[in-house]
Amino acid sequence: KTLREVCERWFGMRVSKSTLVGDHDADFYLYSEPPPIDALVEAVRTGGLKATTGKKIPLILVCLNAANAIAVSRDSSKRLVEAGAVVEVIPQPCGPRKLARALGLCLKKVHEVTQTSREGREGEIGSVLNSAEGVAPSRRAADASESAQLADSKHSESTPPPWRRERKTANESVPLSSAVAFPSPPPSEPKTPSIENQLRTPSKRPEEASEKGANGTGGGEPDPNAPLRILVVDDNSINLHLLTTFMKRNGYDYSAAENGLLAVQNYRENCVALSDTPSNGAAPRTPIDYVLMDINMPVMNGVEATKRIREIEREFKLKAAGIIALTGLGSTEAKREAEAAGVDVFMPKPVKFGELKKLLVKR
Repeated sequence: KTLREVCERWFGMRVSKSTLVGDHDADFYLYSEPPPIDALVEAVRTGGLKATTGKKIPLILVCLNAANAIAVSRDSSKRLVEAGAVVEVIPQPCGPRKLARALGLCLKKVHEVTQTSREGREGEIGSVLNSAEGVAPSRRAADASESAQLADSKHSESTPPPWRRERKTANESVPLSSAVAFPSPPPSEPKTPSIENQLRTPSKRPEEASEKGANGTGGGEPDPNAPLRILVVDDNSINLHLLTTFMKRNGYDYSAAENGLLAVQNYRENCVALSDTPSNGAAPRTPIDYVLMDINMPVMNGVEATKRIREIEREFKLKAAGIIALTGLGSTEAKREAEAAGVDVFMPKPVKFGELKKLLVKR
């Protein structure tokens, strides 16, 4: 009843109730609790979740709490997406703002799928990562440019592989301006390095310097032949697929998470596994070299996830991972909040894979 009132009074939507999926030519199917998944998967596969216009009808599954939402995302939502559905999973309590965001994300996902299908490029790696915060009406020129860029990156610098390249010396400069989402404001402290300087030199946090002595590690370099370990975090299944395929193409060792909470759990599990492995006097280690973090996500957003990852690093006394925020956020206040949480670099969407590859270097 509450969801119906929100849809009618806040959004002016016409709401009807049905016990059969595909019974109405709707714009959305909203479930107040997750339904039996097999019937939905079958409806998706047989085309029962398409409007008369041919567009897919998105599913919004409202769960009892965050834990239930995570479980549904891992199992039911994954099966539906694999079958070709557009799905959003949100936990209770579900107010107007949370529901509005879910509706908006569904519309954008439908737009992405429709555009991809129309241009005959579904599954192509070179397509542009669309921002979760806004999608332009047409991205054909940008898509073509990004496709060429990613194709070039596959063949460039093939000998030696990118994760075996020699480390840049301190006086070498790294091209960067287009990789940063916002102009860097003046630092609050005179000695605080700018974002550009952070990109040119390896990240070194104050707590990291003090912890090197505490954990007794040091004297020695990490294995130069080991691939970079990267955690990719994005709630958009298309974006996540493109990013993970980019990881495969470049030989990175990666794992993926669909929201901030899963990312934090993944990071902690890696830290626990690493703490059980003797360091043998090697250099300070981190279970993950880089985290590619989406900012706007359900269950837990990227800023909160970043904050918790930094807490885990301090808890285990490990070298800090580089956290790259993939976002369309444009306000200085939002950027400062993310920086305070521990974000190192901001990369705007659509992501330029060539610029991303330059950032992913040995630390």
